[in-house]
Amino acid sequence: MNQLFRTKTEALKDFPYNGHTTNLENVRVLVIEKYLIVYEIFEQEVLISRIWDGRRNPEILKIK
Repeated sequence: MNQLFRTKTEALKDFPYNGHTTNLENVRVLVIEKYLIVYEIFEQEVLISRIWDGRRNPEILKIK
């Protein structure tokens, strides 16, 4: 699992728009198996803000 996370998150450097859009500008979600990687796209970087276990209640996930 660690290698899968590393591979997928490293790919965000070259393909930052691969994740699903959200209702917030420049915030996207990448799904890796049962986990959600919440990240924000800036001009020169991608910032991962959360790694969320998708089995948890989504009502308590606060983005921004």
